[in-house]
Amino acid sequence: MAPDEPPAEEAPAGTAEPAAAAGDEAVKGNGPWPSLLVRGLQLAALWSIAVVWPLFDVLRNGADFFTARGNTGADVIIYSLIHVFVPPLIMVGIEALVDLASRRAGRIVHLAFIAGLVAIFALQFTKKLLPTYTSPSLLLALAVGVLFALLYAKESAVRSVLTWLSPAPLVILVLFLFLSPVRDVIFPPEGEAKPVAAKGNGTPVFLIIFDEAPAATLMNRQELVNSARFPNFGALGRTSTWYRNNSTASDGTIAGVPAILSGERPPDRPSANRTYPQSFYTLLDSGHDVINAEAQTKVCPRTICPTRVRSQDSDSGSRFKALVTDLWLVERRVLYPPELAKRLPAIDTNFEDFGGGIDFDLKPGQNPEGIDARFGSNAPITGESIANRILARTAKLSTQIDGPHSRPPAVVLHMEVPHVPWRFEQTGLQYPISENKVPGLIDDKWGPNQYLVDVGLQRFLLQTQYADSILGAIIDDVKKSGLWNRSLFIVTTDHGTSFKTRTVRRSILTKNYAEMANTPLFVKYPGQTRGKIDDANTNAIDILPTIAKYTDVDPGWKFEGQPLDEVTRSGPVIVRSSQLKGPVEYPFDKMLAQRRVIVDRWTSLFPGGNASLYRVGPNQDLIGKPVAGLEEPAGKAKATLARPSLYEDIQPKSGVLPYNVAGRLTGMGSGKPLAVAVNGKVAAVGESYSTPEGVRFGIIVPPSTMSGSRSVKVTVYEVVDGRLRPLGSAGG
Repeated sequence: MAPDEPPAEEAPAGTAEPAAAAGDEAVKGNGPWPSLLVRGLQLAALWSIAVVWPLFDVLRNGADFFTARGNTGADVIIYSLIHVFVPPLIMVGIEALVDLASRRAGRIVHLAFIAGLVAIFALQFTKKLLPTYTSPSLLLALAVGVLFALLYAKESAVRSVLTWLSPAPLVILVLFLFLSPVRDVIFPPEGEAKPVAAKGNGTPVFLIIFDEAPAATLMNRQELVNSARFPNFGALGRTSTWYRNNSTASDGTIAGVPAILSGERPPDRPSANRTYPQSFYTLLDSGHDVINAEAQTKVCPRTICPTRVRSQDSDSGSRFKALVTDLWLVERRVLYPPELAKRLPAIDTNFEDFGGGIDFDLKPGQNPEGIDARFGSNAPITGESIANRILARTAKLSTQIDGPHSRPPAVVLHMEVPHVPWRFEQTGLQYPISENKVPGLIDDKWGPNQYLVDVGLQRFLLQTQYADSILGAIIDDVKKSGLWNRSLFIVTTDHGTSFKTRTVRRSILTKNYAEMANTPLFVKYPGQTRGKIDDANTNAIDILPTIAKYTDVDPGWKFEGQPLDEVTRSGPVIVRSSQLKGPVEYPFDKMLAQRRVIVDRWTSLFPGGNASLYRVGPNQDLIGKPVAGLEEPAGKAKATLARPSLYEDIQPKSGVLPYNVAGRLTGMGSGKPLAVAVNGKVAAVGESYSTPEGVRFGIIVPPSTMSGSRSVKVTVYEVVDGRLRPLGSAGG
């Protein structure tokens, strides 16, 4: 110390230096280190920009996502607040605890958080720069994050910039909750929806809407109903009018179902929260008991449907937990590099339960009534909520059809079959799937592998047989109620689906127009006992005018459509595209010609009735043959079957049967011919295929091959010149 420098005053014992106490000591002469509060604001800003906004940006134009799931405005607000503020609070809490032990360590933790969040932000750019190179894009993003953290530590200006971004969480919340279509979920519009005063002639009305099936699904080679495969649709066709050339109004449920229920063509940007003063419900409420089991939209006003169907599916806690789980998956799909995102369950096949797993804790006596109970009022099923809802709605409808009714019923039932996920066969038995992935589909677009597209069609047709069984159960209930003969009974689907390589599965294009646009429509008019085919150019918007005509209710408003038996439409087919946000027109005759090609291909691939649905792939001549005498020594390739324990404890009364024999392969490439034997006899054949996780197989065998025993032995073989080379087995 210099002689002329005054001595420094000593701080009182037990006190820290003021700067240190405040946590803002200088950093190498480049300004003070931020206080804990400021650091928290900085982390909240970075978290909101790097993690929250990419998710909210996806959701902000998807208010229908929340509505279709049955989420309330409170669900959305609570989730948003938690997602924006809780993670930064946790991070700053960790910093505070570390600070207590060591301020230097606290700074390191803060810099690590900064580096990580900036890396996540940078990844959104590096993954586009290097879309097929996962590791380089991750390393480049991490390098950007580390570099930024070093600059943050060294330069006060960088720290100041982050501080200036502190309002970001509030700005993002306001943009998402109040300045985007999501506001309609929080503040749902409730327009005037007064029932029509006229009560009509008392005709009971049943409107059954299945989901995601083209008319070609039901057709045989002659373009008639394939009664051998779909007996209940066949029986309905023999007593109703089949509008064989009918078309949907939209390629998506959110616009397609309201078009059916309102008789209006959808706007370019439909919303599940839109109100419909003129609809099925307001038309019939004065003279009918309205029974609504339609959950995807809000066409039915609260004055008529005070309780939404979705709110009956689960309590608020379960609903919110499902929202958090699904959005966690959506967020990872948004943030991850493409090659990693492909390994996650699909998020574009439905509105919920993206993980799609099934609970396989099969308990004895869980379904003591057996398979026949699958369509009754007590129809339990093992598995996740979608499967449960399908049966619950059927059961609800069954009990409500039986009455008692003070007025004739007016029923709307929207069944989410044969919509993905595909997992059912004709009787309602479901096979295991671990997630909502469909082999061959990438971002809801079919890849180049024709075999996987054919397997997708197989699974879809099996699930359509389940829809046929549900239809039969509903018709039986209506007949038992004594309402059948005088009822107006209508069956349709909201839109189609496509099975073409390198083509989107459910967005309408000119090359898949017939699959997406041409939808089944059967109408049994009051008193009708003989079937008829009407080949008019009908559309979904013609259904409500038909209901008004045959119930003799004059609504006092004009319909865009016409009664089905009066349609004279001669122009092109017009379907709104959910992808293009507008109508797509296609000549009527070209749609029918395209359907002819589709029917020819599908019936060639799966001719006749049920048996052909279990025959896909090469070497079909092996099916039914004993493996004895065909086996040869195993090679290096190996198969590991998924859930091998299920083959050791077969419980068909549980509702689950592992007849989708699936697993992974090692030592083998894709496109190799395979066979599956059950108890020593070849049950089905198929091929290996590539996925982002490696080479896989998935072959559906007839459920009958697994009946009659509590344990089965399943063996997977490679087929080489007609011989069977074992790859792996399960059960015994």
